[in-house]
Amino acid sequence: MSLFYEVLYWLIKNCLYLVDCIMEVFGALSGLTSVTVSGENREVYLLEYLVTNKSVQTVFFVIAGISIFVALCFTIISVIKNAVVTKHKSQGKTLFEFLMTTISTLLTAFALLAIIWLANEILQLIDLAFNNGNDYTLGQTIMNICAGQQIDWGDRAVNGFSFGDSPNAFFGELEPAWMGILYDVNTPGEGGVADITTFNFLTATIASVAMLIVMIQAVLGLTARIFNIVFIYLCAPLIIATVPLDDGARFKLWRETAISKVLLAYGTVLAVNIFILVLPIITTITIQSVSQTVNDLFILILVVCGAFTIPAGQLLFARLIGTQAEENRETTSGLRSMFATALGTGRMVAGAKRAVFGGTNRYGRQTGGLLRGGAKMGAKTVNAAGTFIGGNAYRAGVAKMKTNVTELKNSLKGKFMEGNGIAGMAHRAGQPVKRAAQSAKGVVDAIRNGIDIGD
Repeated sequence: MSLFYEVLYWLIKNCLYLVDCIMEVFGALSGLTSVTVSGENREVYLLEYLVTNKSVQTVFFVIAGISIFVALCFTIISVIKNAVVTKHKSQGKTLFEFLMTTISTLLTAFALLAIIWLANEILQLIDLAFNNGNDYTLGQTIMNICAGQQIDWGDRAVNGFSFGDSPNAFFGELEPAWMGILYDVNTPGEGGVADITTFNFLTATIASVAMLIVMIQAVLGLTARIFNIVFIYLCAPLIIATVPLDDGARFKLWRETAISKVLLAYGTVLAVNIFILVLPIITTITIQSVSQTVNDLFILILVVCGAFTIPAGQLLFARLIGTQAEENRETTSGLRSMFATALGTGRMVAGAKRAVFGGTNRYGRQTGGLLRGGAKMGAKTVNAAGTFIGGNAYRAGVAKMKTNVTELKNSLKGKFMEGNGIAGMAHRAGQPVKRAAQSAKGVVDAIRNGIDIGD
């Protein structure tokens, strides 16, 4: 039985270790922690570095140069449209909007960079307000809740303790129960940091798997957000170039989208920090006058349902600021498409193998395959062609070949199975043995019947 608990503990600690690793990635993607650039002895924030990178800036200025030509074309179209169709604005206003597009491109770029920097600083202050004085990682906090006590992790990660094979293990040194291999889980170990008899394995198992899933989903959403912001930054000059044609309608949509994408990280970061803030408080909550099973189920529901609010935090914050958050749906849809493509490719390969070599299909039916069917078809074709072309001569040749095969078979049988052949030699060699066996059998029968052997 202890082997089952040992497997559960291995699953729990490794899932929570992956959760803590993903939390480090989460901090870099959301702008809470800095990253180091190889070849440059400095630490920067990921989004700021990607937007201000030299290669990205070069592409931006090239697109800005192209957008001036596009804006000129749109200005000419707008002037012609106002002169022929409508006259809701003067030609001077149209020309003024064209001149402003070149200036607005640079101003918009600086404004977007300033918004990214300011939002990043505010986000770090919010994270500091939540995590000031918190010495435990998310995985360690969940282990503390399931153990019902504050564990002294020291410098160890959440997977730093073994199960129960030493005094310094997570559950201490357990009593051997069978040949010194399995352990008695009905008694707590000695020298461990947690009691195996009171550790909530059910909550730890479900919560660790759920946390791993939701954190992967949250990280995928933040990753998509970063690439979306770089895309929005690079396409800004082309959107601004449409101002002389539509009086800034598309630029207004771009501006709202850019601001919302920058601020979307707030929703995920707030959701994670609120979850981490509430987790230690859960350990102090119990339902009175109920069994321990009910309280364990109560904690399980709080932890798991709280975990599922993390990916939903981005969507909730997007609704509050009046925009949409499609990153999670996009990445989830992409993963489903990737797995569906891999599954479909595997089925195509298996179907091609059955079609060529034969096998059993999904309905349990045996198929011959193209090779076997082609061989049979080729034999039938040769016979039909021979019959058609050679007529009686072909049939006589086939009959003669069958006669020759039969004669060869009989000849080999005669050589090996009869007379001086292998079978004949074995038969002659076995005659003395057969006679000796018959004599011995006669003696045994005589003794059994009470007859004197001498007579």
